[in-house]
Amino acid sequence: MLLRRALILSLLSALALTACERRKPVATAAPAAVVPALVATPVKVDIQASGKCRIRCASFKADWLAFPPQPALDAALRVVAEAPAGPDMQGSLRLLGEGFLADAVAANEPWEQMLAAKMLTGLNDVTLIDTENYSYTGGAHGMTSVAYINWDRRLGKVLKLADVILPGRDAAFWSEAQHAHQAWVRSREDAASLGAGWPFGKTGNFALKPDALVLKYQPYAIGPYSEGTPEIRLDYARLVGVLKPEYLPAR
Repeated sequence: MLLRRALILSLLSALALTACERRKPVATAAPAAVVPALVATPVKVDIQASGKCRIRCASFKADWLAFPPQPALDAALRVVAEAPAGPDMQGSLRLLGEGFLADAVAANEPWEQMLAAKMLTGLNDVTLIDTENYSYTGGAHGMTSVAYINWDRRLGKVLKLADVILPGRDAAFWSEAQHAHQAWVRSREDAASLGAGWPFGKTGNFALKPDALVLKYQPYAIGPYSEGTPEIRLDYARLVGVLKPEYLPAR
């Protein structure tokens, strides 16, 4: 009888301990921090030279962006536009435009300048700003300057190419870039002349797009003016072990 009671008490104790374990809260992993979205403020400037014009008046137009909470990003946009410091982005661009028009009036020429910036989705926590600066100051055609700005929202900084390549892997990166350039040359109708007269060159102008890292070139850099602003795409699959893991697509 005593043995039977001891067995029953032991069983009840085990059941009580099991119930206590079930009531204990289960530890869960903390949710990943949400990186806030980047919000742009559109900035538009449209001014023309005053006075008499022989054919058409010189003009300056900007369809630009500003990010007041991010002064480092605004500073990068001013550098790309070659705009002077001002009270804000609108003021900087207006000063730039007024200076350009003053030079056009002094030359008595219908010069033209147009700036454009747009925000694109980048890879992971990167937002891309795609910019274009076109100016015509005489000659057969105007000239275009292009630039990508890669803004890491997590770090709050503009990324340089050196920031995304693993230490000691620069040579491997440019080897892959040359491989991609050769594929780009083969895809062109004028592949023979491109391959013979326009060698590959390095650039720091890049974009971390969702599907590929893109190297962007200015006119005449790796091809004739008819090629515009060439883009060379590097597949992320070939950059594993070359780029830092945070700048590769999640597997």
